[in-house]
Amino acid sequence: MQGFSTLGGFELQLEDRTVTAAQERFRPIVMTSSASLLGFFPLVIATGAGSASRWSLGTALFGGLLVATVLSLLIVPVLYVIIKTLEERFLKKKPANRSQPPSPDGNGDGQSSAIAHQHSSVIVKQNFDDNGHNDSSK
Repeated sequence: MQGFSTLGGFELQLEDRTVTAAQERFRPIVMTSSASLLGFFPLVIATGAGSASRWSLGTALFGGLLVATVLSLLIVPVLYVIIKTLEERFLKKKPANRSQPPSPDGNGDGQSSAIAHQHSSVIVKQNFDDNGHNDSSK
């Protein structure tokens, strides 16, 4: 992430980017939720036989989607900025330990495959007695 040298600079750029993302997300969220809300609305105003079950189902769907839309548009961007700011303040990323070069076999533990092979051959030799017979049956 370039340009985040100070915490103040980080907050300003983070807020700008969050506002831009919220503006870009606004239209698709409103269009999707308004289409769904219009589809659920007949369940809310249902009349006739079985209308009580349709009314309760429609009210739950309509209200839940309305609350989810408001949370998605207003609360999520604000919480994102708060959480990223707290992460930057309290969970500063520590650089990886590069004092040891990576191992040539790529296993990441700093031990080459030749050394690992030497250790395994020592273990195998310990299982044989002086005459070369397998000791493991004792």
